[in-house]
Amino acid sequence: MSPQLVRVLHQGDVGFDVVAVKRAQVKLNGGKNAGVNVDLQSYGPAAVALLDKQRAMCKLPPSHLVDQAFWHFLAPYVDLYGQSLLEKEREALEPRKRFLAIADQTVIHHSLFDYTERIGEGPGERDWFRVAQLPDLTVPANWAQIHTRLSCDCSAHFVGCGEHAGIPSTVARGVMDSDAATGALLEDLDRISLGDAEPGDGVIWVGPRSPAGVHVAILRTRLGNDWRLVNHGGQGDPNYSTLSAQQAWHARYMNAPTQVVVRLPA
Repeated sequence: MSPQLVRVLHQGDVGFDVVAVKRAQVKLNGGKNAGVNVDLQSYGPAAVALLDKQRAMCKLPPSHLVDQAFWHFLAPYVDLYGQSLLEKEREALEPRKRFLAIADQTVIHHSLFDYTERIGEGPGERDWFRVAQLPDLTVPANWAQIHTRLSCDCSAHFVGCGEHAGIPSTVARGVMDSDAATGALLEDLDRISLGDAEPGDGVIWVGPRSPAGVHVAILRTRLGNDWRLVNHGGQGDPNYSTLSAQQAWHARYMNAPTQVVVRLPA
């Protein structure tokens, strides 16, 4: 049975699966490490540089990501030790990593998700969006045909990722209609400095005309002095952006020059 990718990997990610991926990349590269240190868990610049070359070799579009498309070519180079590392990471996947993994899936496989702002019928069910087979973070090929696509705003996206990751009550009151959601996040989550932020925390933009906030995005991974964001605006598709670009946009077009960082609940 072919080993399964635990989650999409970005530069800066850490974990047992990172080691397994880097080992397999070196093997795919004919045993040449190309500066990749497989003894460290961080997925660093050297691994990303090698990834870019290998994606091009596999005729895949550039993305700087170890995603399912690249995994198709890389999986045969994962040895038994690598498989044990993947399994170890799968077992150790804590809620924050799971939260990020689900957020990644909503970007990369957006057409396979059913987005909705309706609360579900079941007890305690928050039906912001549905995703199948969460233990493996995979979705069936016909998911888009099975369910009707509806809208999901930025706050519902943040809360939905938390709910699916098993983080109870991302917003304590559960007030999640699209008009009040960002303000609820701003009120209910602890505010922290950007210097203390960790992947999975949120950033909310506020300004004189929008003290309750106009947008929330997920801090995905550090990029030097910047951050990569999982961004979801209004009824638009989720995407990756950068904190600096979003800050400039909100300051210019939304009169929301201030960013407030909030802590994802443990």
